[in-house]
Amino acid sequence: MGSRSTNGSGRRAALFCAVFLCMLASVAGCSISSARAGSTDLAVARDAYTALVTPLNARVVALGARVDAANGDRIELRRIAGDYAALEADFASGLLAIDFPADIAPTVSSALTAVDRVGALNRRLTTADGEAVLAIGAELSAALDEQRAQLSTLRRSLGLGELPGG
Repeated sequence: MGSRSTNGSGRRAALFCAVFLCMLASVAGCSISSARAGSTDLAVARDAYTALVTPLNARVVALGARVDAANGDRIELRRIAGDYAALEADFASGLLAIDFPADIAPTVSSALTAVDRVGALNRRLTTADGEAVLAIGAELSAALDEQRAQLSTLRRSLGLGELPGG
């Protein structure tokens, strides 16, 4: 599995790169804006969320640089998909560790579901070949849109506003 390119594999590699760029925009959009005043519980949760996403954003930027450098190399893109799945798992674990106020628990649950789905699809990309990459890529695109919507809702609930760029 080298980076040889024929018409079909070149298109798959281009799609794979496009999917990773979408993922980059999805999680990198978790950067923090000014928080508005809220209850102590909400403020603690907001601070914990901020502490969680700051290092994750740095990892996303690094993954984006690797995607750019991969230049369609399917082996490297599979490694990146695995690293992105690990990032999503760390994000989910971090969200679970935050003591969110009860009134936003349904919002957190929806965000976790979206994060888990994106992570699962990235894990599938680590072993996918041929047309499966295209099918998973299409699913991943929809899952990233959903994740972005759910994270935007969570951010609003925390008083952080919309995801940047969304």
